[in-house]
Amino acid sequence: MEYEDLVWEPVTSSNLAQIAYDPDNMELWITFLNGGMYSYSNVSEELYRGLLTSASKGRFFHRNIKTDPNRYPFVRHA
Repeated sequence: MEYEDLVWEPVTSSNLAQIAYDPDNMELWITFLNGGMYSYSNVSEELYRGLLTSASKGRFFHRNIKTDPNRYPFVRHA
């Protein structure tokens, strides 16, 4: 799935601008406030939902996804 086809959710965060999830490929997509766009692989829908509902999106992302690049490999798109 291309990022244009995803349903993007704007989020309130000091670091993240919007997030999207592709359940067929288990990919989490994040656009950051600085303009960078990344996709993270092997992300479960449960983890995505946790990010979406967390009080601090940036903290959740850093603690649960970014700190483990071997488990959640990523690609920079922009």
